[in-house]
Amino acid sequence: MEISPNLVIRPSALQDANPAALKSWQVGQILSATVAGVSAHGTVTLRINNQLLNAQTSLPLQTGQSLKLEVTRAGEQPLLKIAQPPTPQDVQAQALRSALPRQLPLAPLLANLGTLAARAQNTTDPAGRELAQLARQVIDGLAGKGDVSQGAGLKQAILNSGVFLEAKLAAALAGGTRLPAGDLKAGLLRLLAGLQTQTASAGIQSERAATDTSTVTRDAGRGATPPPPLRHALPQAQASVSTPVAGATLATATDMLRQTEGALARLQLSQVASLPSEQQPQRLWTLEIPVLHEQRTDLFQLRIEEEIAGAGGDDAAPWSVMLAFDLPSLGPVHARILVNGPQVSATLWAEHPGTAALFNDQLEELRTGLQRAGVLVGRITCTEGAPTPPPPGPGNAPLVDTRA
Repeated sequence: MEISPNLVIRPSALQDANPAALKSWQVGQILSATVAGVSAHGTVTLRINNQLLNAQTSLPLQTGQSLKLEVTRAGEQPLLKIAQPPTPQDVQAQALRSALPRQLPLAPLLANLGTLAARAQNTTDPAGRELAQLARQVIDGLAGKGDVSQGAGLKQAILNSGVFLEAKLAAALAGGTRLPAGDLKAGLLRLLAGLQTQTASAGIQSERAATDTSTVTRDAGRGATPPPPLRHALPQAQASVSTPVAGATLATATDMLRQTEGALARLQLSQVASLPSEQQPQRLWTLEIPVLHEQRTDLFQLRIEEEIAGAGGDDAAPWSVMLAFDLPSLGPVHARILVNGPQVSATLWAEHPGTAALFNDQLEELRTGLQRAGVLVGRITCTEGAPTPPPPGPGNAPLVDTRA
């Protein structure tokens, strides 16, 4: 077998290989290989599926090096080449393809968790008590209304949104410290493990479990199901759900397992959307913050973006924050906050006419309060309706078509 400078491998010399196994290779198949040895004359020994093959090469391979080999010709003399590593765009596209079909909105799961957490002390059934305790762990980690009304609390809620879990894990590992409590993704992963254990003990797989739809919340509240959080999409106002689970039953656990898997897939989409691309290299984070208020959990979706300087007007601001929420007393509300040095400008959209009128009546008080806090206030307006989505273009085109 010869490895040429153009990264092609020809199996011609077998050391400990089964010819029949080589004939079973298919064109396009990717094989995992390990360099088992390298001689001084450019001969290398590769281990593929526990078979040893000799090869001649001018490439600087090293013993122990792992390779991915693609079959480009099958038969008695198969032709292999070293597969090129995937690009970051390939990895992002694969993550999107994997998460999009599985993602589900957070609101139904949060409603179910809130109800189960409230029953943690009163449930006598062991399985139900375990499920309630898992729910309590997630709910206890959520921010409250009073927390996000302060700058430090809002910052902590953003850090605990789940989008930054892996970065926090890396920092904790490097510093030899423990991961701080309260991260949403970490809590959902613990919940997922507990639900998998509980349903597996009953011999039920989440994807095939028949569930009683009367026991769990399944819709996302008012309006249509929110679209997935993609890099090019605006934040969507999402209402809380007020019809919670009826009880901590096995059917509840199996459907909540599906909801938890969907919530984690949605979080993964937010993380992918926060990665830079060639068209949009500027920093951007899209995330969802659940906020506890009385007996419900409200969802606030944010898009924090570094603007492109030099565009002129308000669009020249270095940072913008897009925000969307849907509260029972206000209905769907959207906001765009532009920060340019010490100056802050804001545009509000309220889909309910009464809410738009209420906001317009309070704009001067908002301006005065910001000025009292030392903020240089620019333009602040409120419009009835919703913001217009950005037009299709190279800077905001999705990697995949979500309508397919």
